[in-house]
Amino acid sequence: MSADEPMDVEDLAAKPVVGWYRPDDTRKLLRILLPTILPMVLGSVTVGYAYARLEAADPASLQPRREPPAARAPHGGVGEPLPGVLRGPRSRPQRIAEAPAGRRAQARGRGAGVGTWLLFVVGFALVVAGPSWAIFGLRRTWKDERWLLLRVDGLIQQRDGEKLCVRWEDVERVRYDDEGQVVRLELRDGGAVVLAERYADVGPEELASRLEEIRRKASFGLLPQQRARG
Repeated sequence: MSADEPMDVEDLAAKPVVGWYRPDDTRKLLRILLPTILPMVLGSVTVGYAYARLEAADPASLQPRREPPAARAPHGGVGEPLPGVLRGPRSRPQRIAEAPAGRRAQARGRGAGVGTWLLFVVGFALVVAGPSWAIFGLRRTWKDERWLLLRVDGLIQQRDGEKLCVRWEDVERVRYDDEGQVVRLELRDGGAVVLAERYADVGPEELASRLEEIRRKASFGLLPQQRARG
């Protein structure tokens, strides 16, 4: 490729690909998911507290029990009922500890009023808000397409909807900037390109070493992808 020939960034496979890296989104995912835990916990506690208030106001209405069926003799005779033959009628739910109607109404008005149901609404809203916020944040992360593509002619970085292209022949050297903990591409014209993005499965120091190795081999046509085409 001549010095004045621009890189073809529309067709990413226009030149042989040497490597590809995806960003490390661990920190971003933690910033999205960790805040969702608090509203879910608060919502669960609020719903539990509201249920406890409702149970305290009218426990009998929340704890029905069944009265055992009356024993019947088989075929209208006298004696113990036989297993599987003419069992007693289906049991009917019975309320336990039935309190007088006046006392139940007083307790219901004291504990299970509008405030209790409002707690239910707030609790369920908090429980739903946590996952909803997580889904919204994850959708934004998935839409942000970011990657680093290494080819025999240079590198292409996709970030924030824009592509950064650097030809190997324009790079004097690639080094790791220990002070800023970034990868620094020093250009032949005196400028520099800084790669601050963190990529998965590779640290910035290792990435800088990898880029410098590819740059040197590409300048002499020693990359396996170059020899295969040659």
